[in-house]
Amino acid sequence: MLHSFRCEVTKKEEAEKVEASQKAKESVQTAKEAQVKMSQDINKKLEEAKSAGGSKGAMATKLALMKLKGRAKGDSSVPQADRIFFSVECPNTEQNPKPLDVWMAKSWTMGKAIDFMARQARIKNKNNIAGAPKLHFFKGELCISKPSDRTVKEIFEEGAIVDGDALEFKLLEDAPLSS
Repeated sequence: MLHSFRCEVTKKEEAEKVEASQKAKESVQTAKEAQVKMSQDINKKLEEAKSAGGSKGAMATKLALMKLKGRAKGDSSVPQADRIFFSVECPNTEQNPKPLDVWMAKSWTMGKAIDFMARQARIKNKNNIAGAPKLHFFKGELCISKPSDRTVKEIFEEGAIVDGDALEFKLLEDAPLSS
């Protein structure tokens, strides 16, 4: 009789544990869905504020840069004060369907920045092989990685790029010189 009672209690406890586990899984899923929706809403409002311009646009730009800094990856040996942040669209969309958020050192040459980005995007870099397609950074139609011995800081100081810019990383047969 006592054995039968223990089996019933054990079965009941097990059923309660399974039910609690299921509720926990549902709660985690609901929280994830809410986080995705909230992130989408925030991004939509930031885009609306940017397009409005004025002080709202400036604040939206600062908030977008703060979000980028929170997601970005890069060389941890680069001091905070020497970092510049970018969201980079890569040519291998199968491996990198979304832009990669990265930081680079302002002191790096564009050649070193290309090497770094190729590693981050898992792209074979053949920039040192004559006649092979070359990797370059673009902002719009402007190739900003020519010549490759210029530093990121020099390009930044010229105003061709700003902290938080969206760049394209392209593989080209022959990249035009920036003008």
